[in-house]
Amino acid sequence: MARIAKVTISLPQELLAYIDRRQVESGVSRSEFVRRAIEGVRRDERERELDEQYVRGWREQPETEEEFGWLDPAAIESLADLPWERGEDRDAPRRDLVGEPPTPVGQAPGAARRAG
Repeated sequence: MARIAKVTISLPQELLAYIDRRQVESGVSRSEFVRRAIEGVRRDERERELDEQYVRGWREQPETEEEFGWLDPAAIESLADLPWERGEDRDAPRRDLVGEPPTPVGQAPGAARRAG
């Protein structure tokens, strides 16, 4: 069993009211609600780190022309239109054009999309 530490924190009244409302709606204790919220932030940060690692790896070792050999000319043309190929905002992948990035090892498919 995980070791539990009790902490005292200060919150603005409206934030505490929101927490109390939501924890009653969800049927869990205030402590459980806050714990889940913090775990969610932690999970989101980890997923963001994994996304950044994926993008960094892609930039450092992009696929070669050889690896794209199976694509037909129309697919190659559409890939050339991607923002990072045009030198545009490389940190904002156009998922509407390319879909989801590959699932990191050990993560359920679509988990990053559900968490966001």
